[in-house]
Amino acid sequence: MTEAAIKRAKKQKLNKILLIISAVILAIAIILWIVQYNITNSRAIPQLVEYYEPGEYVEIGENFYVDAAEKLDGYSIRVNGAKLYDYEQFLIDNGCEEYLNFQKENNQDYYKYIVVLDISMKNVENYEGSVMALKFALYNGSLNMPVDFTIWDDIDEHFEGYPYLRLVPNSEADMLIPFSPMPLNANTAGDEIERRLLEEDFYFCISEFPVRKMIKVEIDTSAIK
Repeated sequence: MTEAAIKRAKKQKLNKILLIISAVILAIAIILWIVQYNITNSRAIPQLVEYYEPGEYVEIGENFYVDAAEKLDGYSIRVNGAKLYDYEQFLIDNGCEEYLNFQKENNQDYYKYIVVLDISMKNVENYEGSVMALKFALYNGSLNMPVDFTIWDDIDEHFEGYPYLRLVPNSEADMLIPFSPMPLNANTAGDEIERRLLEEDFYFCISEFPVRKMIKVEIDTSAIK
């Protein structure tokens, strides 16, 4: 065997060794990833969901929307009812023509209906917490209807546009909150959204973690002609 052939043989042998080592390292990495994945999932806190009927106060307790520092223990919410209205007519009847005209002039899409939720909120001995209204939403499956803060600000003289609601300790307040499907977020065809609003119930989410509390909302459609 020539010297060149010997060198080639040594190089091929070295390449095989490196390939085997690489395969072993890759296999070990995959095994470690699988082990870590299983450990992480075993430690995950499962999302707990509780459902409540309308007409009863539901305590938020130690639950929260985004941050445990919200400290909502002592706050509770009751759903009194909900009504479905024609979007344009509701804005006209409630002095929101300027907002409606702005949407039309700027070709902003909006759906045919709006839901107005009637709730009561109570605070018992909570001197520092506040409820994050920014996260208020009505749910029906994957459909998420957020608060329309512009309309809320127009129809409620007590709402100042600040997304945190704080009540004086040992007090109670009633609120009418408008919810509108948002074209960019709904991910559902307009006809399907309208059908759900006319035919199905929704849920009002009052906390996300560690327990997601959902209050059933039965929508009154009698105002739709």
